[in-house]
Amino acid sequence: MPAFMQCNPLVHLLFLLSVPIHHAFAIGIEFTTPAGGATWPAGPITINWTDAGGDPNMADLTTYTLQLMVGGNSPDNSKALQTVGKENAMVSDKGVEDDIQADLAQSIQNGFYLMMTSNTSQGNQVINYSNRFTLIQMNGTTEEAYLSGANKEAGAVSNVPEAQYNVISQPTASATSSSTPSATSSSTASTVTSTASASPSATDHPHSGKSNGETAAIITGCIFAVIGLVSIFIWAVFFIRRARRKRAERSAIEREAALNDSTSDLGKLAFVDGKAELPAHSASSSSSTFPRELTPTTERYEMHGFDKRAEAPSEMVFELEGDIGLYEAGSGRKSKAYDPTL
Repeated sequence: MPAFMQCNPLVHLLFLLSVPIHHAFAIGIEFTTPAGGATWPAGPITINWTDAGGDPNMADLTTYTLQLMVGGNSPDNSKALQTVGKENAMVSDKGVEDDIQADLAQSIQNGFYLMMTSNTSQGNQVINYSNRFTLIQMNGTTEEAYLSGANKEAGAVSNVPEAQYNVISQPTASATSSSTPSATSSSTASTVTSTASASPSATDHPHSGKSNGETAAIITGCIFAVIGLVSIFIWAVFFIRRARRKRAERSAIEREAALNDSTSDLGKLAFVDGKAELPAHSASSSSSTFPRELTPTTERYEMHGFDKRAEAPSEMVFELEGDIGLYEAGSGRKSKAYDPTL
Protein backbone atom coordinates (compact mmCIF):
# COMPACT_ATOMS: atom_id res chain seq x y z
CA MET A 1 0.00 0.00 0.00
CA PRO A 2 1.36 3.49 -0.79
CA ALA A 3 2.91 5.38 2.12
CA PHE A 4 0.54 8.32 1.79
CA MET A 5 -2.47 6.01 2.24
CA GLN A 6 -1.00 4.45 5.36
CA CYS A 7 -0.58 7.81 7.04
CA ASN A 8 -3.89 9.29 6.00
CA PRO A 9 -6.95 7.13 6.74
CA LEU A 10 -9.23 9.66 5.05
CA VAL A 11 -7.39 9.28 1.79
CA HIS A 12 -7.67 5.50 2.15
CA LEU A 13 -11.44 5.74 2.57
CA LEU A 14 -11.78 8.00 -0.47
CA PHE A 15 -9.74 5.52 -2.51
CA LEU A 16 -12.04 2.65 -1.61
CA LEU A 17 -15.14 4.67 -2.44
CA SER A 18 -13.70 5.51 -5.85
CA VAL A 19 -13.58 1.82 -6.84
CA PRO A 20 -16.64 1.08 -9.03
CA ILE A 21 -19.08 -1.30 -7.40
CA HIS A 22 -20.78 -3.92 -9.65
CA HIS A 23 -24.54 -3.77 -8.93
CA ALA A 24 -26.25 -7.03 -8.18
CA PHE A 25 -28.75 -6.50 -11.01
CA ALA A 26 -26.26 -5.37 -13.66
CA ILE A 27 -26.60 -8.42 -15.93
CA GLY A 28 -29.23 -9.23 -18.49
CA ILE A 29 -32.23 -6.94 -18.16
CA GLU A 30 -33.73 -4.56 -15.61
CA PHE A 31 -37.50 -4.23 -15.07
CA THR A 32 -38.92 -0.73 -15.43
CA THR A 33 -42.64 -1.57 -15.11
CA PRO A 34 -44.07 -2.29 -12.62
CA ALA A 35 -41.88 -0.10 -10.47
CA GLY A 36 -40.82 -1.16 -6.98
CA GLY A 37 -43.61 -0.54 -4.45
CA ALA A 38 -46.22 0.08 -7.17
CA THR A 39 -49.82 -1.09 -6.78
CA TRP A 40 -51.62 -2.90 -9.60
CA PRO A 41 -55.19 -4.28 -9.64
CA ALA A 42 -55.94 -7.77 -10.83
CA GLY A 43 -56.56 -7.93 -14.56
CA PRO A 44 -54.55 -6.38 -17.41
CA ILE A 45 -50.91 -5.60 -16.65
CA THR A 46 -48.08 -4.17 -18.75
CA ILE A 47 -44.49 -5.24 -18.05
CA ASN A 48 -41.45 -3.52 -19.57
CA TRP A 49 -37.70 -3.96 -19.23
CA THR A 50 -34.45 -2.52 -20.52
CA ASP A 51 -30.77 -3.43 -20.76
CA ALA A 52 -29.12 -3.70 -17.34
CA GLY A 53 -25.75 -2.72 -18.80
CA GLY A 54 -23.79 -5.72 -17.55
CA ASP A 55 -22.25 -8.76 -19.17
CA PRO A 56 -24.08 -10.57 -20.59
CA ASN A 57 -26.31 -7.73 -21.70
CA MET A 58 -29.76 -7.79 -23.24
CA ALA A 59 -28.33 -8.17 -26.76
CA ASP A 60 -26.83 -11.50 -25.69
CA LEU A 61 -30.23 -12.86 -24.62
CA THR A 62 -32.55 -14.74 -26.97
CA THR A 63 -35.74 -16.25 -25.51
CA TYR A 64 -37.30 -15.99 -22.07
CA THR A 65 -40.03 -17.26 -19.77
CA LEU A 66 -41.65 -14.76 -17.36
CA GLN A 67 -43.39 -15.82 -14.14
CA LEU A 68 -45.37 -14.01 -11.43
CA MET A 69 -44.00 -14.94 -7.98
CA VAL A 70 -45.42 -14.63 -4.46
CA GLY A 71 -43.66 -15.08 -1.12
CA GLY A 72 -40.09 -14.79 0.07
CA ASN A 73 -36.71 -15.22 -1.58
CA SER A 74 -36.10 -18.96 -1.15
CA PRO A 75 -37.67 -21.91 -2.95
CA ASP A 76 -39.22 -23.04 0.34
CA ASN A 77 -41.29 -19.88 0.89
CA SER A 78 -41.93 -18.67 -2.67
CA LYS A 79 -44.18 -19.92 -5.43
CA ALA A 80 -44.75 -19.24 -9.14
CA LEU A 81 -48.40 -18.29 -9.61
CA GLN A 82 -48.67 -17.70 -13.34
CA THR A 83 -46.66 -17.60 -16.55
CA VAL A 84 -46.99 -14.10 -17.96
CA GLY A 85 -47.16 -13.97 -21.75
CA LYS A 86 -46.10 -16.94 -23.81
CA GLU A 87 -43.11 -19.18 -23.14
CA ASN A 88 -39.94 -18.75 -25.19
CA ALA A 89 -40.82 -15.22 -26.31
CA MET A 90 -38.03 -12.90 -27.46
CA VAL A 91 -36.18 -10.75 -24.91
CA SER A 92 -35.65 -8.14 -27.60
CA ASP A 93 -39.40 -7.34 -27.49
CA LYS A 94 -38.66 -5.34 -24.29
CA GLY A 95 -42.17 -5.83 -22.95
CA VAL A 96 -45.29 -7.96 -22.69
CA GLU A 97 -48.98 -7.51 -21.83
CA ASP A 98 -51.15 -10.07 -20.09
CA ASP A 99 -53.95 -10.50 -17.52
CA ILE A 100 -53.38 -11.33 -13.85
CA GLN A 101 -56.03 -13.74 -12.62
CA ALA A 102 -57.74 -12.53 -9.44
CA ASP A 103 -58.12 -15.98 -7.86
CA LEU A 104 -54.41 -16.81 -7.84
CA ALA A 105 -53.73 -15.47 -4.34
CA GLN A 106 -54.82 -12.88 -1.82
CA SER A 107 -53.63 -9.29 -1.82
CA ILE A 108 -50.31 -8.88 0.03
CA GLN A 109 -48.44 -5.62 0.52
CA ASN A 110 -45.24 -5.88 -1.58
CA GLY A 111 -45.73 -9.63 -1.65
CA PHE A 112 -45.30 -10.10 -5.41
CA TYR A 113 -42.39 -9.88 -7.87
CA LEU A 114 -41.45 -11.11 -11.36
CA MET A 115 -38.85 -13.69 -12.36
CA MET A 116 -37.50 -13.82 -15.93
CA THR A 117 -35.46 -16.86 -17.01
CA SER A 118 -33.72 -16.13 -20.31
CA ASN A 119 -31.26 -17.96 -22.55
CA THR A 120 -28.10 -16.54 -24.03
CA SER A 121 -26.87 -17.02 -27.58
CA GLN A 122 -24.02 -19.16 -26.16
CA GLY A 123 -26.48 -21.60 -24.57
CA ASN A 124 -26.15 -20.24 -21.02
CA GLN A 125 -28.85 -18.90 -18.70
CA VAL A 126 -29.66 -15.61 -16.98
CA ILE A 127 -32.30 -15.13 -14.24
CA ASN A 128 -33.52 -11.60 -13.41
CA TYR A 129 -35.97 -10.43 -10.73
CA SER A 130 -38.12 -7.32 -10.52
CA ASN A 131 -38.64 -5.22 -7.39
CA ARG A 132 -41.55 -6.09 -5.14
CA PHE A 133 -45.00 -4.64 -5.82
CA THR A 134 -48.57 -5.01 -4.58
CA LEU A 135 -51.55 -6.60 -6.32
CA ILE A 136 -55.01 -5.55 -5.15
CA GLN A 137 -58.54 -6.82 -5.89
CA MET A 138 -57.26 -10.37 -5.48
CA ASN A 139 -59.83 -12.86 -4.14
CA GLY A 140 -57.79 -16.05 -3.88
CA THR A 141 -55.98 -17.61 -0.92
CA THR A 142 -52.27 -17.89 -0.14
CA GLU A 143 -50.70 -20.73 1.80
CA GLU A 144 -49.19 -19.83 5.14
CA ALA A 145 -45.60 -20.59 4.11
CA TYR A 146 -45.75 -18.15 1.18
CA LEU A 147 -47.69 -15.55 3.16
CA SER A 148 -45.09 -15.58 5.93
CA GLY A 149 -42.25 -15.39 3.41
CA ALA A 150 -43.85 -12.38 1.70
CA ASN A 151 -44.43 -10.54 4.97
CA LYS A 152 -40.86 -11.25 6.06
CA GLU A 153 -39.31 -9.71 2.93
CA ALA A 154 -41.88 -6.95 2.27
CA GLY A 155 -40.04 -4.29 4.27
CA ALA A 156 -37.88 -3.26 1.27
CA VAL A 157 -39.14 -3.32 -2.30
CA SER A 158 -35.68 -4.30 -3.55
CA ASN A 159 -35.49 -7.28 -1.23
CA VAL A 160 -35.63 -9.97 -3.91
CA PRO A 161 -33.25 -12.78 -4.93
CA GLU A 162 -30.05 -11.72 -6.69
CA ALA A 163 -29.73 -12.03 -10.44
CA GLN A 164 -28.01 -15.20 -11.59
CA TYR A 165 -25.83 -16.11 -14.56
CA ASN A 166 -25.67 -19.87 -15.03
CA VAL A 167 -22.96 -21.20 -17.33
CA ILE A 168 -24.07 -24.43 -18.95
CA SER A 169 -21.05 -26.58 -19.74
CA GLN A 170 -21.17 -28.16 -23.19
CA PRO A 171 -20.03 -31.80 -23.66
CA THR A 172 -16.60 -32.19 -25.29
CA ALA A 173 -15.16 -35.27 -26.96
CA SER A 174 -12.07 -36.85 -25.37
CA ALA A 175 -9.94 -39.82 -26.38
CA THR A 176 -9.52 -41.02 -22.79
CA SER A 177 -12.71 -39.96 -21.04
CA SER A 178 -16.13 -38.58 -21.84
CA SER A 179 -17.56 -35.53 -20.13
CA THR A 180 -21.20 -35.00 -19.22
CA PRO A 181 -23.08 -31.70 -19.25
CA SER A 182 -22.91 -29.83 -15.98
CA ALA A 183 -24.17 -26.46 -14.86
CA THR A 184 -22.53 -24.00 -12.51
CA SER A 185 -24.34 -21.05 -11.01
CA SER A 186 -22.74 -17.76 -10.07
CA SER A 187 -24.34 -14.55 -8.92
CA THR A 188 -23.11 -11.05 -9.73
CA ALA A 189 -21.83 -10.77 -6.17
CA SER A 190 -19.27 -13.52 -7.03
CA THR A 191 -20.85 -16.01 -4.63
CA VAL A 192 -21.41 -19.62 -5.68
CA THR A 193 -25.09 -20.59 -5.58
CA SER A 194 -26.93 -23.77 -6.34
CA THR A 195 -27.55 -24.71 -9.92
CA ALA A 196 -30.79 -23.24 -11.25
CA SER A 197 -32.97 -25.05 -13.71
CA ALA A 198 -32.86 -23.65 -17.20
CA SER A 199 -35.94 -22.57 -19.03
CA PRO A 200 -36.94 -24.40 -22.20
CA SER A 201 -34.76 -23.52 -25.16
CA ALA A 202 -34.04 -24.79 -28.60
CA THR A 203 -30.71 -26.31 -27.50
CA ASP A 204 -32.20 -28.11 -24.48
CA HIS A 205 -34.99 -29.72 -26.47
CA PRO A 206 -33.70 -30.94 -29.83
CA HIS A 207 -36.25 -31.64 -32.49
CA SER A 208 -37.38 -35.24 -32.24
CA GLY A 209 -40.24 -35.34 -34.73
CA LYS A 210 -40.27 -36.85 -38.19
CA SER A 211 -39.41 -34.81 -41.23
CA ASN A 212 -41.97 -34.00 -43.89
CA GLY A 213 -40.39 -36.53 -46.24
CA GLU A 214 -40.67 -39.35 -43.71
CA THR A 215 -44.30 -38.46 -42.99
CA ALA A 216 -45.14 -38.41 -46.71
CA ALA A 217 -43.43 -41.78 -47.19
CA ILE A 218 -45.43 -43.32 -44.33
CA ILE A 219 -48.71 -41.96 -45.73
CA THR A 220 -47.88 -43.23 -49.23
CA GLY A 221 -47.01 -46.67 -47.86
CA CYS A 222 -50.31 -46.84 -45.97
CA ILE A 223 -52.25 -45.93 -49.14
CA PHE A 224 -50.52 -48.65 -51.19
CA ALA A 225 -51.12 -51.18 -48.40
CA VAL A 226 -54.86 -50.40 -48.41
CA ILE A 227 -54.96 -50.69 -52.22
CA GLY A 228 -53.19 -54.07 -52.02
CA LEU A 229 -55.64 -55.41 -49.43
CA VAL A 230 -58.64 -54.27 -51.50
CA SER A 231 -57.17 -55.91 -54.63
CA ILE A 232 -56.60 -59.20 -52.80
CA PHE A 233 -60.19 -59.15 -51.53
CA ILE A 234 -61.60 -58.47 -55.02
CA TRP A 235 -59.55 -61.30 -56.59
CA ALA A 236 -60.61 -63.70 -53.82
CA VAL A 237 -64.30 -62.91 -54.41
CA PHE A 238 -63.81 -63.33 -58.17
CA PHE A 239 -62.19 -66.78 -57.87
CA ILE A 240 -64.77 -67.98 -55.33
CA ARG A 241 -67.65 -66.98 -57.60
CA ARG A 242 -65.93 -68.57 -60.59
CA ALA A 243 -65.45 -71.84 -58.72
CA ARG A 244 -69.11 -71.85 -57.67
CA ARG A 245 -70.22 -71.19 -61.26
CA LYS A 246 -68.05 -74.07 -62.54
CA ARG A 247 -69.52 -76.44 -59.96
CA ALA A 248 -73.06 -75.37 -60.90
CA GLU A 249 -72.33 -75.95 -64.59
CA ARG A 250 -70.91 -79.43 -63.91
CA SER A 251 -73.95 -80.31 -61.78
CA ALA A 252 -76.31 -79.17 -64.55
CA ILE A 253 -74.42 -81.23 -67.13
CA GLU A 254 -74.54 -84.32 -64.90
CA ARG A 255 -78.29 -83.91 -64.28
CA GLU A 256 -78.95 -83.48 -68.00
CA ALA A 257 -76.89 -86.56 -68.82
CA ALA A 258 -78.76 -88.62 -66.24
CA LEU A 259 -82.11 -87.42 -67.62
CA ASN A 260 -81.06 -88.29 -71.16
CA ASP A 261 -80.01 -91.78 -70.07
CA SER A 262 -83.38 -92.43 -68.39
CA THR A 263 -85.45 -91.22 -71.35
CA SER A 264 -83.34 -93.14 -73.85
CA ASP A 265 -83.94 -96.39 -71.97
CA LEU A 266 -87.72 -95.91 -72.13
CA GLY A 267 -87.64 -95.09 -75.80
CA LYS A 268 -85.69 -98.18 -76.90
CA LEU A 269 -88.28 -100.72 -78.00
CA ALA A 270 -87.58 -103.74 -80.17
CA PHE A 271 -89.86 -106.11 -82.11
CA VAL A 272 -88.92 -109.75 -82.25
CA ASP A 273 -91.24 -112.18 -84.11
CA GLY A 274 -94.03 -109.65 -83.98
CA LYS A 275 -93.64 -109.08 -80.24
CA ALA A 276 -92.63 -105.83 -78.59
CA GLU A 277 -89.71 -106.16 -76.19
CA LEU A 278 -88.62 -103.75 -73.43
CA PRO A 279 -85.05 -103.54 -72.17
CA ALA A 280 -84.51 -105.18 -68.82
CA HIS A 281 -82.22 -102.52 -67.47
CA SER A 282 -83.16 -99.01 -66.30
CA ALA A 283 -81.46 -95.77 -65.28
CA SER A 284 -81.53 -96.79 -61.65
CA SER A 285 -80.18 -100.32 -62.18
CA SER A 286 -78.17 -101.62 -65.10
CA SER A 287 -77.25 -104.99 -63.66
CA SER A 288 -79.70 -107.05 -65.81
CA THR A 289 -79.23 -107.23 -69.56
CA PHE A 290 -81.94 -109.82 -70.35
CA PRO A 291 -84.96 -108.49 -72.27
CA ARG A 292 -88.42 -108.86 -70.91
CA GLU A 293 -91.30 -109.66 -73.26
CA LEU A 294 -94.82 -108.34 -73.25
CA THR A 295 -97.09 -111.27 -74.33
CA PRO A 296 -100.87 -111.78 -74.24
CA THR A 297 -101.79 -114.26 -71.55
CA THR A 298 -105.40 -114.86 -70.40
CA GLU A 299 -106.52 -111.69 -72.07
CA ARG A 300 -104.04 -109.59 -70.07
CA TYR A 301 -100.77 -108.17 -71.21
CA GLU A 302 -98.01 -108.98 -68.80
CA MET A 303 -94.31 -108.37 -68.75
CA HIS A 304 -92.30 -111.42 -67.83
CA GLY A 305 -88.72 -111.46 -66.73
CA PHE A 306 -86.39 -113.58 -64.74
CA ASP A 307 -86.97 -111.92 -61.39
CA LYS A 308 -90.61 -110.84 -60.99
CA ARG A 309 -93.68 -109.82 -62.87
CA ALA A 310 -94.01 -106.15 -63.67
CA GLU A 311 -97.14 -104.24 -64.58
CA ALA A 312 -97.46 -100.75 -66.06
CA PRO A 313 -98.67 -98.05 -63.63
CA SER A 314 -102.30 -97.05 -63.79
CA GLU A 315 -101.54 -93.40 -64.35
CA MET A 316 -100.01 -94.08 -67.78
CA VAL A 317 -101.17 -95.89 -70.88
CA PHE A 318 -98.56 -97.45 -73.13
CA GLU A 319 -99.25 -98.03 -76.80
CA LEU A 320 -97.17 -100.58 -78.59
CA GLU A 321 -97.13 -100.76 -82.38
CA GLY A 322 -96.09 -103.77 -84.43
CA ASP A 323 -96.61 -105.52 -87.72
CA ILE A 324 -99.63 -107.45 -86.49
CA GLY A 325 -101.65 -104.95 -84.48
CA LEU A 326 -101.98 -102.37 -81.69
CA TYR A 327 -101.78 -103.39 -78.01
CA GLU A 328 -102.97 -101.44 -75.00
CA ALA A 329 -102.00 -102.38 -71.52
CA GLY A 330 -103.39 -100.95 -68.29
CA SER A 331 -103.18 -101.83 -64.66
CA GLY A 332 -106.34 -102.77 -62.86
CA ARG A 333 -108.51 -103.47 -65.96
CA LYS A 334 -108.77 -106.17 -68.60
CA SER A 335 -107.93 -105.45 -72.22
CA LYS A 336 -108.71 -107.51 -75.29
CA ALA A 337 -106.08 -107.96 -77.92
CA TYR A 338 -106.78 -107.37 -81.54
CA ASP A 339 -106.44 -110.60 -83.54
CA PRO A 340 -106.31 -110.06 -87.30
CA THR A 341 -107.17 -113.72 -88.03
CA LEU A 342 -110.62 -113.38 -86.53
